Amino acid sequence: MYYKVLFELFGRQLLADQDNPEFNRQVGRLENTIIYKTLYPFQQKGVLSLIKMLQKYNGAILADAVGLGKTWSALAVMKFFQLQGREILLICPKKLQFNWRRYLKHQSSKFEKDSFEYFIRFHTDLQTDRMESYTDRSDKFFINDKPKLIVIDESHNLRNDKSKRYQFFVDEILKHNDDIKILLLTATPINNSLNDIRNQFKLMVQGDARGFDESLGIKNLDYTFRSAQKAFNEWRLMASPQISMFVKKLPANFFRLTDALTVARTRTMIMGQQTGLDFPVKAKPENIFVTPRQIGNFDSFEELFDHFPPMLSGYQPSFYIQSDDKDILHDEKQREFFLVKMMYILLVKRLESSWSSFFSTVDKIRTHHQNALNKIKAYQTAQSDSSMDEDESSLFNGDEDNDDLPEFTLGKKRKIHISEIDAAGNLELYKRDLKKDLDALDNLYANLARFQEGIQRELQQPNNHSSADDKFQALMGKIQSKTLSADNDHNRKLVIFTTYKDTATYLFEQLKARGFRNLAMVSGSGSLTDDSSKESTRFEPILQRFAPFTKLFKEQEWQFEAPPDCTSDKETFQRWMSWLAETGHPAYEQIIKKPIDILIATDALSEGQNLQDADTVVNYDIHWNPVRIIQRMGRIDRLGSPNKKIFGINFWPSNNINSYLNLQGRIEQRMTAMKLAGSEVHLEFSETFAQMAADESLESKMKERMLQQMQTTWDDIEVSDQGLGFDDLSLEKYRQELLAGLQDGNHKYTQMPKGVYTGFIGEADVCPQKGIIALLGYPARPPKITDHQYQTYDLIYIDMEGRPVLRNQKEVLDALTVHKDKDRSVRPEIDKGDPATIQTFIDALSNWLAAQAVEEEQQEDGTTKARMGNEALDILAKLKAGEAGAVRKVKQNIMVGDKYRPDNFDLITWFLVNCE
Repeated sequence: MYYKVLFELFGRQLLADQDNPEFNRQVGRLENTIIYKTLYPFQQKGVLSLIKMLQKYNGAILADAVGLGKTWSALAVMKFFQLQGREILLICPKKLQFNWRRYLKHQSSKFEKDSFEYFIRFHTDLQTDRMESYTDRSDKFFINDKPKLIVIDESHNLRNDKSKRYQFFVDEILKHNDDIKILLLTATPINNSLNDIRNQFKLMVQGDARGFDESLGIKNLDYTFRSAQKAFNEWRLMASPQISMFVKKLPANFFRLTDALTVARTRTMIMGQQTGLDFPVKAKPENIFVTPRQIGNFDSFEELFDHFPPMLSGYQPSFYIQSDDKDILHDEKQREFFLVKMMYILLVKRLESSWSSFFSTVDKIRTHHQNALNKIKAYQTAQSDSSMDEDESSLFNGDEDNDDLPEFTLGKKRKIHISEIDAAGNLELYKRDLKKDLDALDNLYANLARFQEGIQRELQQPNNHSSADDKFQALMGKIQSKTLSADNDHNRKLVIFTTYKDTATYLFEQLKARGFRNLAMVSGSGSLTDDSSKESTRFEPILQRFAPFTKLFKEQEWQFEAPPDCTSDKETFQRWMSWLAETGHPAYEQIIKKPIDILIATDALSEGQNLQDADTVVNYDIHWNPVRIIQRMGRIDRLGSPNKKIFGINFWPSNNINSYLNLQGRIEQRMTAMKLAGSEVHLEFSETFAQMAADESLESKMKERMLQQMQTTWDDIEVSDQGLGFDDLSLEKYRQELLAGLQDGNHKYTQMPKGVYTGFIGEADVCPQKGIIALLGYPARPPKITDHQYQTYDLIYIDMEGRPVLRNQKEVLDALTVHKDKDRSVRPEIDKGDPATIQTFIDALSNWLAAQAVEEEQQEDGTTKARMGNEALDILAKLKAGEAGAVRKVKQNIMVGDKYRPDNFDLITWFLVNCE
């Protein structure tokens, strides 16, 4: 009976695909391509699943864990649809353009014979002027009549449906195409909102919340996610949230959506399905706690924080004016409040990264405040009025992870003139507050300048590996230890990640000046090597020198043929290098004579790059989003790594983790206490900021847990009971279980009659109540129809009053899995078909169906009230309470042709759950 349930849910589609000659012919063409032959079997299965999803629903998400080869899997899907004659558009972060360009035809990649053709655009191109600037085609907006496949890499960057990019993509591209399929690629777990997923699903239906009604029976996407988000928020606030507790709260149709449109595998899952997959062993993270010591007169990180400017008043001129337009002024005050909060966060993050990065930011802020004070003095002496505003966004240019910053926070702003402040009678107050901030900034600047002079004096001694910068000295010690290590055949390659380019530049210049060699720095805006004085905008040649095994040997096409006695990739790689030397190939010069062993990188390299030649990642600063740390480690923690063991080193900017987390919390305390010119901050002033504020508490709790975990293990960050990813919202493991079961034949499942049943004694912690587990198919099979296909299924576990015990398919399948090998247990009167006993089951199912009819009314309306008003909600409450007569009331009141009528469903199979 258990496999009958799996067969009904998944089996017919699997068999239909096998028996479809046209589909098999199309797949046969794909199987002859180089890209498909290169994939591992688990990747090939994922590709076929994605193709089926795209053909049936016009959308799919590939959300495999970091390091499982999403790029190559996506290329195989793209090749399939290229063979079908579809035009293909790839949208990716600009920093990943070389990652994709190298696979286009005429680039000598290992897939050259596949002749890949696709257009590349960046996330930042999703605006009119950017799209019109391209000259590779006359149809700038991809709105011709050709059928299309659009692939979005790192699709979580399009998770905000209020952003201009998102709305441009939907309104100007998607809605103008009649035949378009969307493939989304992301490995980023869900952070602070399930709406991140909802908005990505909406792209598949051109932003229409009702777009999955016909195909998946999801009447209203917004309603479904509103219910799920409520459960998600409650779950996140638990002291020890477990995934199982969240799953219990999810609405029934949520898994129908996520499972139908998502391929998401973890390492544990694929290693259980396929042998011979090699992942490196992850060593326990090494944590180094280094707090600044004696930066000028400051003795600690906390002391520096205490001397931050008190108000940053130069960025809050609106607090000092009055206006007849109260709403616009109020909005501007809130905008400035969030800007100042971000600037305090920026100062702390820059200080965590390096004193040098902090110094450059202090300098910019100090200059801004001095300019504001100079403008006031000029106004008072010559009455020359001017605006107090400058472009504050330049402060955030060093942060390469701020795509959403302008849209969320900086927004449109109202220009504030000095005369307005004067008219309000607050000019002297503003001038006084600016001086207070400048005093603090001058103090910081003077101490940092003195510290900088000391660092420069250190460079006068050649190869000086001693520094007053404690953090940098600790880094030099780790690099020297790495040089002497015998791990992974004396592997010397390591990647040093930092959030900011100015920190990366500081590390590069300091290491080079102190005698370190084979060194490179890569950022989103430019790259350097220690053997050249020129900065390059292309970093791919640098990565090839750093990771020749991955970037050259594995990813490009070569005339080299491995000798038959080569038994491993590593041995073949050595023979290939000998072949390069013998043939005088230019690549030999780069690999052997100009290798790069130390790669300093910003997060421009934290996504989509294969750097597994290295066996060590150093987090020189801890990104405030721990997901970024997962992505950094994922550059070397990849399938097919040549290293047996990999290592991670974390630099923490305080004496211990609690001190670090407390420091972050002090920013909130500072903002809570801040009141300027008698104004208070109200978070509810706009939907966007209200949502930001609501999300922050949930997000901070989750990040704190992940940071705590990061001290002890890497595995628990990526896949843990407390971390939620797309794989938790998929039923893939049950599909794979059925595939294994179908090897014995499927005839017994197709021949089982409708209504077949069994029973078992339930384990109390899994099945806590007596009741029924039932599989219902919709719509009911018409008479004399033999090849009927159900549109949707409901797999339910209800008590004898019809109230749900478990809420969704995944939870019910989990419960059935625990009991699938139990002995059958069914009372004799049920097996004999006693009418009174059977009627109790009919009544329970009828009660459940009636309750679903009311729920459907709520979904149809998309609100928390049904179209019939409060009466329907009262009926629903009575149904859930098992009140007599409620079913009759539903039948009397719901007259809108709802689907949840008993005659609309077939009872396919059911399980009696006993609890004695």
